[in-house]
Amino acid sequence: MRLRPKFDVLYKQSVRPEDMFLGMSGLDPSTAKCQDLLMKVQLPDTKIKEITLDIKEQRVLLQSPKFFLNHALPYKVHEKDCRAKWISDKYVLEITLPMNREKLMPDFYWFCWVRKWVIKIFRIKFNLKSKIKNIFLQIR
Repeated sequence: MRLRPKFDVLYKQSVRPEDMFLGMSGLDPSTAKCQDLLMKVQLPDTKIKEITLDIKEQRVLLQSPKFFLNHALPYKVHEKDCRAKWISDKYVLEITLPMNREKLMPDFYWFCWVRKWVIKIFRIKFNLKSKIKNIFLQIR
């Protein structure tokens, strides 16, 4: 039986000086503005020749004689644009996975549209309640 390696999935964004000091691009530190996922997998006592890496749209499959990792990603990624870098002195494989934001956006826009209408409905309901309350207070 092969072990599951220790790994971290981090969010990464490209930040330029004008983003830091002037805020021109609208980037913020939230994960909603990140462009890449960075996956760091620790593979102690493993050689790069022994590692097999397969990246799908929303899954990473890593195999070696000692380790096996089949991890579902939180977002869809561009499979063909992914990059991997082996850091031999630390036995760490760094995988950069560009997120596929085009497939995310329709769901996001739908969520914003629904949220906007829910807020409007609650405001109307709240205004009616306050108006009715004011009428009853005036009658007394």
